Amino acid sequence: MLRYGFLGKMDFAIIEAVAIIEEGNIVSSTSLSNSPTFAKMAEKVMIEINLSQPLSLEGMDDVYPEAQLYRKPIPLVNVDV
Repeated sequence: MLRYGFLGKMDFAIIEAVAIIEEGNIVSSTSLSNSPTFAKMAEKVMIEINLSQPLSLEGMDDVYPEAQLYRKPIPLVNVDV
């Protein structure tokens, strides 16, 4: 709804993360959910580092490329690829 303008402009977003690595990438915490959309749509973004979550979460996120309004299911057909 935010992506398509139904909720208006987003001024500020707070994104929870476990760490920010050297390359500048964010290691997502378990609260990933809508964070990619919020980060893309907000005018300003603050990253909150949650030290109570393990650094081993790196690589566990499942961010899929930009979704469409009438998107199809993610084509996961094999677990060992």
